[in-house]
Amino acid sequence: MSTLRAIFMGTAFGIGAAILLSSDWLAGLSDAVWWRAVPWLLIVALWAFIIHQIRRHSGARSAEREATPQ
Repeated sequence: MSTLRAIFMGTAFGIGAAILLSSDWLAGLSDAVWWRAVPWLLIVALWAFIIHQIRRHSGARSAEREATPQ
């Protein structure tokens, strides 16, 4: 994934989350629900980033191995 695409996807996610969090149907949820959900969302985002980095680097290494003559 290119850096520009990652920035665009992060911005789109942020705008979507802001719209969702400001909507009226969420107004009935208590603050305690949000404070329990936010850490889990951050953990999932961190794991997704780590997995993305591992796959990106392992893909680069396998492509390098295939390009190296034996």
